[in-house]
This record gives sequence, structure tokens and C-alpha cells, in this order.
Amino acid sequence: MFDHVARSWAKLGSEEPHWSVVTSDAFKSGRIAETERDFYGSGRGDAELIRAFFARNGQSLIGVKTCLEFGCGVGRATSAIAALFPKVYGIDISAPHLEIAGSWLTKMAISNVELVQLHRAEDVADLPEFDLLYSTIVFQHNPPPVIAYLLDTLFSRLRPGGYVLFQVPTYRVGYRFSLTDYLRDQVPGMEMHVLPQQVIFQLFQKHDISPIEIQEDGLTGSEAFLSQTFFGRRAVAPIAAESARAARKKAR
Repeated sequence: MFDHVARSWAKLGSEEPHWSVVTSDAFKSGRIAETERDFYGSGRGDAELIRAFFARNGQSLIGVKTCLEFGCGVGRATSAIAALFPKVYGIDISAPHLEIAGSWLTKMAISNVELVQLHRAEDVADLPEFDLLYSTIVFQHNPPPVIAYLLDTLFSRLRPGGYVLFQVPTYRVGYRFSLTDYLRDQVPGMEMHVLPQQVIFQLFQKHDISPIEIQEDGLTGSEAFLSQTFFGRRAVAPIAAESARAARKKAR
């Protein structure tokens, strides 16, 4: 499944890289030369989103030294959020997207971003540890088992006391997922999927992440979807908490 998603986005990155990030005709390859500044300017909204979630919940950005942006694409949001943190990791599965992102970051003289391509699903487990996971309009393009795997593995790389701020659709009218059908009917292209809230809360509990705020966001662009942005923080000493749980289990 991961390989299929990677092939789809490499194809989109070769054909319509900017449009695949923001699906507006203004950002198709035939017009991007004239609209590039507007495209990247929209990434300032992501930086403001991060600021807003932290500020209204009384959380400080000062201790966030490293931000991992999962699904950075061509660097639309990356170039804006780079101003908020000493270090940003921009992660993506598509080499064409990352090539454009690198060119834009160089053009803007942004030097605190490290771009990383995922070649295999297992590569997620080898990503550097970080203080903030940030991702919007990304997980929705992966089938539910892949979303769950990605979140589970990314949460494991989150430092104690670190934060998660990510968007994922949790419901769609009439949605169903069949692994058999999915593997049989793979057609390259942009897919839309959901992951039930229950799974996300289970992963939060597994990794000692406490939800701080959950907002409906409308980021799918379709009223058929219920899409939500999750903001949470990992316990300051999750390893100790895990040890305590193991000790209690052994005592039984």
C-alpha cells in the first residue's frame, strides 16, 4: 500500500507538483511561473495555525527546537514554519516534490530545513526524534492502515514533552475500506481516506499523548467528510509511565 501511494505521488510530482498540493487551476504547471509567490505565500497560514493552537491553549513554542513536517511536498508550508523553529525536517515520499522544495528553500536562503525522502514504510522508524509533529492535507491521501502505521511510528519518535498537531479526516458518508479491493484495484492518482477517531485516541493512549484540542477544519474541501485537526502533548516522562504500567501488569 505504501509503495502504491509513493508511486502515485511521484507521478503527480512529475506532472503537476504544485497543483497536487493545492488543487487550484492557478497552480497548474502552465501558470505556476506567475502564481508561485501566491502559492508559497499561502504557507504563512500554516505558521499562523501553529501559533494559534499553542497560544490559545497556553502552550509555549520556546521549548520546541525541532519540528517534523510530514508530507512537506514542494515546501509550501515548510518555508513559512522554518521561521518558527531552529530546525525543521521536511519529510516526503516523492522525489520530484522534494527537488522543487529544495530549490525554493535555496532561493529563499532558508538553511535550517533538512529534507528527507522516505523510500520504504520502514524508513519512518529511522527518522530523527523531534519536538513537534506537524502535518495537514497529507494523511488523508493514504489508506487507513497506512495512516495508522504512520501515526503510530511518528508518535514513537516524538520526544518526551513534545507536541503533535496534525489533520486527518475521521468520517465520510458511505465510506468503507476493503484491503482486498484496494490491493486489486490500484490506480495511480490522488486518493481520499479516513481514519476513525477511536484509532487516533488509542494511539494517543499508547504513546502517552494527551489531547489538548480537537477542531473541525474542513480541509478536505468536501462536506461529505468530517475532518479534524488534533493537538496534543506527550507526557514529559513517557518511558517512566510505560515502566510503571509494566510493573503493575507484572504485579497482577
